[in-house]
Amino acid sequence: MKDFKQFEAVKKEYNVRTTIRNSRVAKKISNHLGYEFKGYIGSGMYGDAYKISSEGRLYVLKLTKDRDEAKLAEKLRHKNTKHLINYFDVRLLKTELIKDFEVYSIIMEYVEPIMGNLPDTNIEVIDDICDWMTENDLNLDSYSEVKEHLKEKGYSIDSTVYEYIVQLDELSKEIKKFHLNTNVDLHSGNLGIRDKDLVFYDISTFDYSWLQLKPLKF
Repeated sequence: MKDFKQFEAVKKEYNVRTTIRNSRVAKKISNHLGYEFKGYIGSGMYGDAYKISSEGRLYVLKLTKDRDEAKLAEKLRHKNTKHLINYFDVRLLKTELIKDFEVYSIIMEYVEPIMGNLPDTNIEVIDDICDWMTENDLNLDSYSEVKEHLKEKGYSIDSTVYEYIVQLDELSKEIKKFHLNTNVDLHSGNLGIRDKDLVFYDISTFDYSWLQLKPLKF
């Protein structure tokens, strides 16, 4: 667990050697919570993500220093949303080996990213819809406007494109339903697929100071 002390120094410039060491930390935590550790997925500015499993089902264990992200995950835990990632467990890690700053463990569902699993042309149209949504505070109330925007970009509005519009509209409504910040980082790199549904799995965060997290002591 002493490896967590490297988070502060490397949060902006992660390197492979650090993530390998932190994988050992993640393995200990996943085993402690009753999951089988599968391996490293990737890193962000504030932490790492790892693939874990239980009873044949894949999950993601995320270790993060981002307190707001942990609280957002707690707010959405067990909500069973259609287009937002499902969260199952959120803990504040309590150990003598982590004294300098707080570290949180988040267990969430695993979804395949759309990058590499959808044709490039589909990825491009999704990103253009996301860009339009971002510029319009996630409002997709008028499909005609976004359709016109896509036509100007050279897209034909076929059944596939229309389905993406509908799903991203549903996603925006879920964000507002749970009173999440509409200033989110919505793009293809943060979207996955659950069955045939688009799923937003890396949601921007903001403060939920009233929420309480369960501690994980070991």
